[in-house]
Amino acid sequence: MMSKLHYPSHKRLILIAATACFILMAACGGGQPAAPALPASPAPVRDYWPTGGWRSDAPANRGLDEAALAGLRAQIEQGMPFLDSLLIVKDGYLVYEEYFNGYDADRLHPVHSVTKSVMSALFGVAQADGSIPNLDAKLGDALPDYFADGQHKDKVNITLRHLLQMRSGIQFDQEAHNDELAARGADAAEFFLGQDLTEYALGYPVAHAPGEAWNYSTLDSQLLSAAFSRLTGQSLADYAAESLFAAIGVGETVWSSDTNGVSIGGDTLELTPRDMAKFGYLYLNRGQWDGQQVIPLDWVNLSTSAQGDRAYYVPSGESVPIDFYGYHWWTWQPDWFHGHATSHARGFGGQWINVFSDLDLVIVSTANSQVDNAGNVAQEEAITAMIRDQILPALDIVQVEGE
Repeated sequence: MMSKLHYPSHKRLILIAATACFILMAACGGGQPAAPALPASPAPVRDYWPTGGWRSDAPANRGLDEAALAGLRAQIEQGMPFLDSLLIVKDGYLVYEEYFNGYDADRLHPVHSVTKSVMSALFGVAQADGSIPNLDAKLGDALPDYFADGQHKDKVNITLRHLLQMRSGIQFDQEAHNDELAARGADAAEFFLGQDLTEYALGYPVAHAPGEAWNYSTLDSQLLSAAFSRLTGQSLADYAAESLFAAIGVGETVWSSDTNGVSIGGDTLELTPRDMAKFGYLYLNRGQWDGQQVIPLDWVNLSTSAQGDRAYYVPSGESVPIDFYGYHWWTWQPDWFHGHATSHARGFGGQWINVFSDLDLVIVSTANSQVDNAGNVAQEEAITAMIRDQILPALDIVQVEGE
């Protein structure tokens, strides 16, 4: 479907959650969202905006222990050779920035499923400008050409909201699909991008009624992209360039599309790590940037809030509370990070944007993604441990239990 479709190993994450390392549950829809991950209070007052570039400051000036951060580079080089970059933005200032494996501040990096969170933001912007007024619009109405003459009638009632929540009910095993991509190697992108991916996605069977089951699926993201293009008259890539990236100073990007010009909804976006940090900073500031409400505050809160109710969790076959996922954003609970919740844009292999609203903090990482699912889990565990055990304890306002 794209240069790389990736899926986090949910079974492994649930196991880790059970041992209190990962606090992941399932996301669902229909009910009211849980308490917002980002509070609805006013955004912090800023003395500058990084539209034209980030300003740097000494970590100590922003309440970080410089000695604790000083050893990170050696630790990464010795124990985390897969990491390509690590950036820390505190109070709007870049206090840590390191690159590895030939990457630098100007080199684009594939962000994989961070693409999903960017697409979510675009839905919020499109709601504000009236292009997509109703999230409960059905696919049959949004994509009428694909449903003509009774085609795909089992999917006609799937709504945009179902897709944003990963609750379409379409049967899809992303891990198996990733294995297929790996087997195809260099030919994978050409194979998938050279076809109509909307028809490809609609060709999968339905296993559950819309809204009843949660299953992480880039098919859902691709159907969202197709609906977005049809409703707005623009691809995600073109709309993002005009209505999102320009406002916050994002520079060069790459975003692939299928044979019909429909942007890949769940992958293929490439950004520099500094621009990834800008996107996270936009959410840290409740969608506001230099006096402009780029993303509606209501959308920021909705998309980064856990869905909260119970749903059938496809990977485990059980009904669980879906409190780890919003509308194409992950919502990590405070238990994981010393009492501080984070909204999390997450791409395979360690392409991460972590937004800690209460700490006025954004942490960005990029990493090698040419790994299998087991390698992905190992890399994500290592990055998680670094954030939890090295970076956050370096903040003077973070209280670590037992210390």
